[in-house]
Amino acid sequence: MNNLQSWHIKIFFCFFVSTFLTPEYSSAQSVSADLVKADSLFELKKYTESFDEYQLVFEAGMASPQMLMKMAFIKEGLDEYPEALFYLTKYYDLTHNNLVLKKINEIAEKQGLQGYDVTDADFFMSWYSLYYDLILTVVMTVIFVLLLLQAYRFLKKKGFSAGVMTWQLVFGVALAVVVNYPFSDREAIIIEPATYLMKGPSAGAPMLEIVSQGHKVKVLDAGQIWTKILWHDAEVYVRSGSLKRLG
Repeated sequence: MNNLQSWHIKIFFCFFVSTFLTPEYSSAQSVSADLVKADSLFELKKYTESFDEYQLVFEAGMASPQMLMKMAFIKEGLDEYPEALFYLTKYYDLTHNNLVLKKINEIAEKQGLQGYDVTDADFFMSWYSLYYDLILTVVMTVIFVLLLLQAYRFLKKKGFSAGVMTWQLVFGVALAVVVNYPFSDREAIIIEPATYLMKGPSAGAPMLEIVSQGHKVKVLDAGQIWTKILWHDAEVYVRSGSLKRLG
């Protein structure tokens, strides 16, 4: 009987490993191989080939700041400034490096591009997005500790503490805010050379303006075909395929 149970456990363990762990391990190995190949090509100055390999790593969600900087370097060298700004912005979101922010503004100013000025609100929301997981964890931990404290007082027949309840309310509100506002403003970069800004989400809507690629805009509502953006404080629509989302 014990041997049969042991056999069943072994079968279950093998099934679990092969089903859940092996694909992830294989995927990680594949991404690591792509990164090694990309770095080798980059060192050999085969930049376009290395970018293709870096792109595979990026699409797998495994981009590092160093890799993003190399991708931006390659695109800038090809005079593909919208793409260069995209990867530089991604780099800045991960590192908040002021030198990179200066580089972004230099390229944007030189190319006559709009939307790259960082306000105090943008700076705060960027930090908030970067440390969102940590903030959420801290708030939930404090609430859990306060609940344990109240439970302890109840078991000791000391009654509930008004002070603890006040802090529970405060952190409960904080949790609601964190959960409902998880990320910074959604932004995108216009990547089409001539993008039509429309008054409504339709090809038959009045055309307001034609803009060049590279401008960064705030995304108000994203659809499969049309996306509503903010342009000079006005709500306009563009084809979704004309944008490259930053977040």
